[in-house]
Amino acid sequence: MITAEKTTSANLLTSSQSTHSKNVRAMANDILDINALHGGVQASDLIAAGYTTAEIIELQAEATALATKTHVRYQYPSRHGLSDMSFKISKAAIEEPALPDNHALNDAQRKAWQAYCRTRAAYAQDPWHVLRHRCINLLLAYLLTLPVVPGNRNKLIDALDAKLAPAETIQ
Repeated sequence: MITAEKTTSANLLTSSQSTHSKNVRAMANDILDINALHGGVQASDLIAAGYTTAEIIELQAEATALATKTHVRYQYPSRHGLSDMSFKISKAAIEEPALPDNHALNDAQRKAWQAYCRTRAAYAQDPWHVLRHRCINLLLAYLLTLPVVPGNRNKLIDALDAKLAPAETIQ
């Protein structure tokens, strides 16, 4: 009979521990989700997720430690998106060509980029309409050598066109 009581006590303890660890894991998952959405977790976020103040006091330290321990941060290779390409086109630095998906430049592409950058520098010194059109045409020639979707290529050209648009004179 004593053995049966010990077994029953052990089962209750294990059941209680099991429920506690499930609650800690659930809160850790919620902490990871909230952190991904908001960049941090406040007690008010956990209350909004359905936890009581008592549960937060009891479980938050363990759940935060578990979330920190199990959190995996994925780092993807650096990719030049459309906004990055647009920034680099706007910047027009010879040493930083606008490239999609870490594309490597060949000699013809490098020369096309350099011609665009030199013309942009000339336009910055003397904003003449002929240089403006030459900048746009050289950029188009450069982008045609890259694996860029035509719609994105048009967006990049339109962004440059808007940036280089002559200022309207007020008289």
